[in-house]
Amino acid sequence: ARLGFVQSGVLASQIRDELNLTQPDSIRRSVEENNPLAAMFMPESVSESTESAVTPTQSAAQETRTESANASSILLGRSVQFKPGDHINDIYEVHQALVGGMGEVYLCLNRQTNLPVALKSFQRRFMNSAQMRSLFEQEVATWISLGKHPNIVHCMHTVHVGDRPFAVLEWVVGEQDGITSLRDRLERGSLPVEESLRIALHICRGLIHAAEKQPGIVHRDLKPDNVLLASGGIARITDFGLAKVVTDDVSEVALNPTDFSKSNQGGTPLYMAPEQWAGGAIDARTDAYAVGAMLYEMLTGNKLFNADSRDELRHLHEQGAVPSISTVQEFTAEIDAVIQTCLAKDKSERYESIQALYEALHDIYRQV
Repeated sequence: ARLGFVQSGVLASQIRDELNLTQPDSIRRSVEENNPLAAMFMPESVSESTESAVTPTQSAAQETRTESANASSILLGRSVQFKPGDHINDIYEVHQALVGGMGEVYLCLNRQTNLPVALKSFQRRFMNSAQMRSLFEQEVATWISLGKHPNIVHCMHTVHVGDRPFAVLEWVVGEQDGITSLRDRLERGSLPVEESLRIALHICRGLIHAAEKQPGIVHRDLKPDNVLLASGGIARITDFGLAKVVTDDVSEVALNPTDFSKSNQGGTPLYMAPEQWAGGAIDARTDAYAVGAMLYEMLTGNKLFNADSRDELRHLHEQGAVPSISTVQEFTAEIDAVIQTCLAKDKSERYESIQALYEALHDIYRQV
């Protein structure tokens, strides 16, 4: 089977051809008619709120514009700093604003280059100290240092709006309507074996590249929401290092015991390795655990563990047996062995590196 890896320049060329990015009007239409960054900050309450605002007599195009406008106005009620039509630093024209539990992102047109970009930061309540802002900039600088790679969302530079820093990211064009992330794809059910392995291999390639550029780097928060699915079926990792920024600060936020969207250990509970739960030392094997959890979910369509509380979920990650992937008929034993190794409770029993995990996955992929 063919992995389908492409050089970032080729991918950029494909995106420009598809969107006719030489024409600003085409860019604006593409921005207005798509929601490519929603995967980063899924505002579920927004989509629910806007549904009733659209009348049955509106056309599909009108529905899209109305939902976008209503969503933006609702987001403004959630302390979003800019609204569509605003200009940030006289360079970035805002077309859409998105907000999630912690993050805030603006899909913009760069008026100097006529290219769409995303400006991303944490909400102001998480950036209320000079120390937090400095840490954010340090982590973004590390992300920038990774450069361009087909399996990593390119972080170009930072900009400041007052004293608040934003990461400037490339706009990732989704391959299918309504699917911009692995989370979107999983909402439609399990994935075929070949597609699951390919996405896992892409994630590994991005992590391997990151480790070559920054030895010892750990993503900390690999999850389906942080894996974007770009045009051409390319999986691309986003949010490198940003989980570290809120690791300390999130402890100030009252964590709902049934809210699995964030933690004060620098990860997302559903995909956190035992050492993260315990606040212990982390390394590449911690990311391998998350890759294993995502691979399990891709193949079965189910979360690795289901729990009613944060304490129960921690217990399952620390002591619970990893469920079998018996529902997958192809290469069950081989794939199950990889998943079991990734999800070993003791990280010394996992793959010693992402490269080793990649090679194990690739051996299976070649048989598909």
